[in-house]
Amino acid sequence: MSPNVPLKDYRKPAKIRVCHVQTVPQLAGAQRVMLDIFEELDRSRFELHVACGAAGPLTEVCRDAGIESHIIPSLVRSIRPLRDYRAYRELRTLFERERFDVVHTHSSKPGILGRLAARHAGVKAIVHHVQGYAFHEFTPAPLRMLGTLAERWAGAHCDRLVFVNHEEREWAIRNGGMPAGKCVTIYNGVDLRRFSPLENLEQRAQLRSSLGIGAEEVAVLFVGRLAPQKQPLIIPHVAKHLDELLPDAAWKILVAGSGPLGDALKAEIAKLQIERRVQLLPWQDKAERCLQAADILLQPTLWEGLPLAAIEAMGTCIPVVAGDVKGNREAVSEATGAVCEPKNAESFARALARFVSSPQLRHECGAAGRKRAERDFNAAVNYPRIGSLYEELTSGPASSVRRAA
Repeated sequence: MSPNVPLKDYRKPAKIRVCHVQTVPQLAGAQRVMLDIFEELDRSRFELHVACGAAGPLTEVCRDAGIESHIIPSLVRSIRPLRDYRAYRELRTLFERERFDVVHTHSSKPGILGRLAARHAGVKAIVHHVQGYAFHEFTPAPLRMLGTLAERWAGAHCDRLVFVNHEEREWAIRNGGMPAGKCVTIYNGVDLRRFSPLENLEQRAQLRSSLGIGAEEVAVLFVGRLAPQKQPLIIPHVAKHLDELLPDAAWKILVAGSGPLGDALKAEIAKLQIERRVQLLPWQDKAERCLQAADILLQPTLWEGLPLAAIEAMGTCIPVVAGDVKGNREAVSEATGAVCEPKNAESFARALARFVSSPQLRHECGAAGRKRAERDFNAAVNYPRIGSLYEELTSGPASSVRRAA
């Protein structure tokens, strides 16, 4: 071989070191999306870490998956200026020590603190995942303005904003002053192998029986946290109106969830004397189990990024009746279900009555929902785009990265 011909470098390329930042260690929407992203990333190319405010179910799942968690005790959900400053310092110290190539933040507060800390630590690529802005159509105008200013400022401290719906991406470009090239929409996705209809009718009958669903009953399912965002207290009123519309039909609403409004929900059910129509289930770790037993999904949330429950239901061939709010209206259409006035129980009841009364309509909308999920909400297609984004951002020199003095 000629001495002038350089030898090939057969060394394995270094892994891209990525740290995601979360506030709480619960397994809610943003955390589940992050874990689903991890499932689709090539672990031979990426070394994954999580920074979180406390240990809990999320860090346990990460440990079992071989993902290192870093606890930031000062990182809490509520706004506490002194503690928030300590959280910023702890995050910056972590980023400087670990020398991550990418920091990927989730949610508003960790998004602001994490982006700022990563920029000052000199992290090469900073990504913020907008799983629905904290301000929405029901937020008072002064708080919306404050949120807009905060997100506009924080947006200057990252290299990409990943949106889960087009509506908020367009808002960020139009009102948040974000360059279009900095903003990308990547829909949330689900594992369509898990969320698929149960074709074995005998198995489905057994599953329905185990959940207390009668053979002839139409099961309307609500699945989610019993918290203000999900508007669970409207469910008894929906049931009351639906009972007036279809008093002799065999149907019930199943509520699978837990949270701070659990006792208030029980009290409202008793107050309206609608116990025979609303059944409370314990929290279900495996949402696909409930969905495979149900006939319709009820999604009365007041704000969303892109609702996992809705796209999981669509993957399971179940029509979705949802509130007409951002996120919901991008996932649900008249072809796959119905969108209703967000705080109007009668509107939800009228939509549900159509589906309860028509097996054919349920079948048609369910089939259309599955096709939509296969086209737009497939985790195996959507989430590898995150890995491609990391590679794109780390392949060249850092963009305007500078260390604070």
